[in-house]
Amino acid sequence: MTHDTRSDQENVITVYGGTDSWKQRVGYASPDAAYLVLLDKHGVVRWRHSGAFDEKAYRDLYTQMSALLQEP
Repeated sequence: MTHDTRSDQENVITVYGGTDSWKQRVGYASPDAAYLVLLDKHGVVRWRHSGAFDEKAYRDLYTQMSALLQEP
């Protein structure tokens, strides 16, 4: 990585165990797919993606993040 990610880590979780509730919440379907989930400040899933992270997924995530940042 080319930048300091310490501040990024405050907003990221990686789940390795006890994953059943997360799998249900994000609509887990494929054991080989990576899942990216965007939660709002109340813990509500506002966006999710699984599989390859392509340009469309990036644009969708960017749009959702921008909208969340505009909320009071």
